Amino acid sequence: IGGYPNKDVMGGGYEFIDIYHNGKRLIRKWGKDPLGDVGYLTTNATDKNFYIKVPLDDNSFALLFAGLVFDGDDEAGEMIIVVVNQDKATVVYDRPACAYSFTPDPNFAIEFTEKIEWDIEVIEGLEIPAYVKADMKATKHKIWKEGNMLKYKSWN
Repeated sequence: IGGYPNKDVMGGGYEFIDIYHNGKRLIRKWGKDPLGDVGYLTTNATDKNFYIKVPLDDNSFALLFAGLVFDGDDEAGEMIIVVVNQDKATVVYDRPACAYSFTPDPNFAIEFTEKIEWDIEVIEGLEIPAYVKADMKATKHKIWKEGNMLKYKSWN
């Protein structure tokens, strides 16, 4: 995780992901916008982890990374999923995602939309975008673990 030399610049955000195995870089993936913690993916705003790890088998796992959301946007932050298998790393998903349901491993599943809605907070008479949630009118998506694979489906 890297890109911002000073944590205060983006409040703990970062620009890219590097994954290494035995000292060799397997992949460098830049976010479309700054990346940050996974709170929008785990539906827990206090989750400040930079990734979610989902074991798939003895030799492979998936890592989920989350993009930041900017005030007023109607598109969710980016979700990047990288599958690592021994000395190979592959991006298998890179699209917007804001979860409305999350189940951690061992029964990993995430349901999300690519669009978001803002709860508005009124402070001293001003309406300010305050809290992000999945837009339930948008197309819904699900990624889940089945055996040693990740599966995907979407519906309206």
